[in-house]
Amino acid sequence: MGVQLQLLGVPRVECDGRISAVSWQRRSLSLLTYLFTARGQVAREAVASALWPDDDEEDARGNLRRNLTLLRGALPPAATQWIAIDPGSLAFDRRAANTDVAAFELLASDASRYAEAVSRYGGDFAEPLSDPWVLVERERLRIRFHTILAELSARSFSARRFDEALDYARRILADEPFREDVLRRVMAVRYAMGDRPGALAEFERFRRALEREMDVAPMPETCALRDLVLRGEPLPVAPDAAVGQRAAGSAARIALLPFGGRDAAFGELRAAWEAAASGAGGTVFVSGEAGIGKTRLVAEILEREVGAGARILRGTTASPEARPFEPILGALAGAAWPMEGYCPSHRSVSPLVGPLVAVAAVGIVLNGLSAWLLHAGSHDDLNRRSAFIHMLGDAAVSAGVLVSGALILFTGWNWLDPVVSLLIVAVILVSTWGLLRDSLH
Repeated sequence: MGVQLQLLGVPRVECDGRISAVSWQRRSLSLLTYLFTARGQVAREAVASALWPDDDEEDARGNLRRNLTLLRGALPPAATQWIAIDPGSLAFDRRAANTDVAAFELLASDASRYAEAVSRYGGDFAEPLSDPWVLVERERLRIRFHTILAELSARSFSARRFDEALDYARRILADEPFREDVLRRVMAVRYAMGDRPGALAEFERFRRALEREMDVAPMPETCALRDLVLRGEPLPVAPDAAVGQRAAGSAARIALLPFGGRDAAFGELRAAWEAAASGAGGTVFVSGEAGIGKTRLVAEILEREVGAGARILRGTTASPEARPFEPILGALAGAAWPMEGYCPSHRSVSPLVGPLVAVAAVGIVLNGLSAWLLHAGSHDDLNRRSAFIHMLGDAAVSAGVLVSGALILFTGWNWLDPVVSLLIVAVILVSTWGLLRDSLH
């Protein structure tokens, strides 16, 4: 197992599974967490000013040198290589270090290992500290942890493993006691277990706490669920119906609970949708605190429009993003879904082919338009001709990507990709050779 740095919960070092006695100085520990969250090299001046903002530059750099020495002295000999030291910068070497944060994030990236990720989460990041960079990292990891707990609770509920569903939901409420979406999950689970008085008791306990601490009433959805339980009616969707509903994501499971009290917001979204359908497109931001019903509101409007024949391109992102522009690529990938039925035997085709085809089509239009605008006068002006050839070449490249992507999508001939790449190189060489010759004359 070697040496592992544990930063979830109380920071500690484990050597071969045993806790190593480390005498952390508070500022030294702050230095360690700062370098860890920086994710790369940081100038010494930046580190010193962040940790000792009230000291002058010389004193701050002296404090940095002293605490760096204390930190390296506190770590076991095998862990000293974690801190990369250069004359002008410092860095935490994540490749050399074995950390529980990295282990948690690796498990959290695999939906089939969510239960392992939960067991690996030993507590909030660097619990004794309250430095700004610690709070940001703590909140990021806590949100990821709660998202996994909510997903596991939904899965367990769908599989009728009610005790597990209840346990996962209660772990969220232990950290965020006023998350009404989670409270509704607890009520639904207890009601599904046949514990109707328990579901009502959960509501009443939450209502009293909300009134006492915030002087507000529960949300309409929460009250609607309470009324449903009082009437003894079944939940809107049977728990098993949510199993395997991939396209709607968590929205399918959210539909287990009543929706209400959002007429004004729903009307605004409906009006924006009608305007877009009439050609006046726009952007709508739905924002607010966690648990107030944002996801459910959007899911309701999308479900209604899909039922009316609308086509939805849906893109989501992990935290942090698994790859650049993840939600955009995910949304563009939806453009290729209708074609899946035409090539069911080619499951080895890369999932990025769909987004590439969509982006290439946009590239043809934009580059072609630019080339057309630059064409006038390109014969007499070398710079203008250069720009024209560049835009025309880009349009040709996009056309090559579009054609090869479509062929790969329909035929599964992945060898077309390198062939088209070589043809694109040839196009670029031919188009630039004449320009280079004229520029030399």
